[in-house]
Amino acid sequence: MNREILFRGKRTDNGEWTQGYLFRIWEKAYICWGTVNDIPDMKEVDPETVCQYTGLIDKNGRKIFEGDVVKALYKPKDEDLTTDYFIIKWDKYCCKYVGYYTRKENEYNPLLFGSQVSFEIIGNIFGNPELMEGA
Repeated sequence: MNREILFRGKRTDNGEWTQGYLFRIWEKAYICWGTVNDIPDMKEVDPETVCQYTGLIDKNGRKIFEGDVVKALYKPKDEDLTTDYFIIKWDKYCCKYVGYYTRKENEYNPLLFGSQVSFEIIGNIFGNPELMEGA
């Protein structure tokens, strides 16, 4: 199985999101998505907005990147169907992406990526800061 290594970032010239391969030189970051006449086709992005693709997609087929805020519908063991909101972050201690509760500081749900979870991207930490109250 091949793993897709992909990044996204906000372009510095127009503020739009772009995704592709990450290239960094000195303090600058670029997203490259191909070549034209053997010349890389890339745009400079704000390094603070660079996020990696998790390898997961939401219920609408959209790729989930770190920094996304997702609505998760799941059923914890012996409990009713639950809806929670999570910020997707890389956890260096678990060596994986986890979902941190948006309203409980530094608390995450390790079962978030189980097979019985339905995700929907509702925003991201850069464009929707109001979604991070308490995170």
